[in-house]
Amino acid sequence: MHDSAANVYSDGSTSHYGFLKPEGRMVGRHRDCTVIKKQLFFDSYGPNVISIVGMVGIGKTTLARNVYEDPSVASYFDVRAWITMPPPQNYNKSRVLSQLLQSITPVEDPNVIEKGSTPHELEMQVRKCFGGKKYLIVLDNIMSKKIWNQAWIHIRRWVDNGLNGSYILLTTRHFNLNVHIHKMTLLDPKESWELFCNILSIDEEHLAPKFEKIRNHVVEKCDGLPQLIVEVAKRLSKCNNIQQGWKKIEKELESLGLLDRNALSVSYNMLPHHLKVCFLYFGVFPKRKKILVKMLIGLWIAEGFVKPLKCKELEDQVYDYLQELTDRSLLLIEDRSCNGKIKTCRMHSALHSFCVVEAQKGGILCAVNTQQHSGLSLKAFTNSCRWLSSYSHSFDYYVLFGTNIPRSIFFFLVNPEMFVPPKLLRVLAFDTSISLQRVPVQLGGLVFLRYLSITKWFEDLDDVVSNNPNLETLVVSGNGAPIVHLPSSIWKPPNLKHLELGNSYMVDPPSADKKNLQTLSWVDGIEPSHIGGSCSNPIILDHFDYLEGLKKLSISDSIGLNAALPEECMYPSGLKNEVEVEWD
Repeated sequence: MHDSAANVYSDGSTSHYGFLKPEGRMVGRHRDCTVIKKQLFFDSYGPNVISIVGMVGIGKTTLARNVYEDPSVASYFDVRAWITMPPPQNYNKSRVLSQLLQSITPVEDPNVIEKGSTPHELEMQVRKCFGGKKYLIVLDNIMSKKIWNQAWIHIRRWVDNGLNGSYILLTTRHFNLNVHIHKMTLLDPKESWELFCNILSIDEEHLAPKFEKIRNHVVEKCDGLPQLIVEVAKRLSKCNNIQQGWKKIEKELESLGLLDRNALSVSYNMLPHHLKVCFLYFGVFPKRKKILVKMLIGLWIAEGFVKPLKCKELEDQVYDYLQELTDRSLLLIEDRSCNGKIKTCRMHSALHSFCVVEAQKGGILCAVNTQQHSGLSLKAFTNSCRWLSSYSHSFDYYVLFGTNIPRSIFFFLVNPEMFVPPKLLRVLAFDTSISLQRVPVQLGGLVFLRYLSITKWFEDLDDVVSNNPNLETLVVSGNGAPIVHLPSSIWKPPNLKHLELGNSYMVDPPSADKKNLQTLSWVDGIEPSHIGGSCSNPIILDHFDYLEGLKKLSISDSIGLNAALPEECMYPSGLKNEVEVEWD
């Protein structure tokens, strides 16, 4: 059972399909099987296409195999065939044709494939086998849209004379193949542990103490990904000391991510250059961190990842990049806004580890935990990487280079260390969870700073902001009392495009037109007659005349928000969206 299960979730580019033995149980996918079978039994005009989509290791091949092997499915279709698709660089029409013929069940003629058959002869044999019959063809592991388009053209030509109700079932990591999608989700904690116990053939209700001690850790580190759960269970089955075995496996999971990285490497290598750098950038965030898309967009623009196009706004281009990564199953969508756009996302912990390793190998990223290693100094890393991120993690992996020009520094934990950040710094960001008593860095002279996110306003920020010709995004996210009146110098940066303030702050309107300001996000706590308001006073949305370039306005409040929109209020001509009001 162990050997078979180990192959079940190996849906990488070089894997062979696997399936559970009859005595094995597929965990957490019974609803998926039911939904897909109902679709297959819908006798519509064909051929129809269903795409099983999900990230690497989520069990797409297993689900397809269980549907394919189901007795009701086997009896419903006259012909069934399974093709494991080769990597994109090895796609060959003759090879696919041969595999199609070899997998036909039942085989009508043991000698159906003759040695030395030409592609034309193979096509004729396929037409003979499929002609006038209701068929099911599984194309396992479609790696790209280009490969799907090629395979679809060929298969339509070979088997298009099948009966109505014929189906093609795909497994892929791509959401943008323009076919009916069945999206797979990660296992929940209960399902994760059920699968773990199933692989080890242990009783969930009467667990030995050695397994009970590691239960929560296994569930957390595997993060609902079946491939990891199966691999961990398989390895632990060979360990005499479960505790020691788990510690070794945990270190590998945290530092490397997927225990078999081949399939993920293929996906990463297929990314165009502009998406590779966006993918690697997720390494600056802590593992399992939920990330606001509006923050990510500002960061990618500040980093210079996007080349301006005349016909498209930078923010729209960046969102398209994010959507592309999502469409390739490299990101998980956590929340969507009311208009359907992605609001928050995160990277699966296994992909995050892969991302960090790749970024650090290239000298782009240093992710260090100075709280774990008290001897480490952040200053020692400032000239060794492009992105420096300080966050809590168990296993440091970093490479020191002396020739990189640092551009970005991120703080996700409090660090009392004082150092002078590099003069060419573009991004300085403090996580909202950090309660700062002072700024732990000296900020003078950061004239190249494009993105500044901080949780508390300090007096020395006046000069940093007001004299900065390049600052595009300013976030002051502090919440709570007392209310702080920010200086009017906050409006001085000539290129300020995005301003976001928490409910601890209020500011007077600018005295001059702010044509460049595109996004204004303000949590309640600002005096009436200004943009914003407190729980006890209505928000009067006026004074828009000085915000000619405003394209988006959002207002957030915990409870009891009362927004007033006077009839005579004139909105800026560039305001593309409705005013967005959110309640936590």
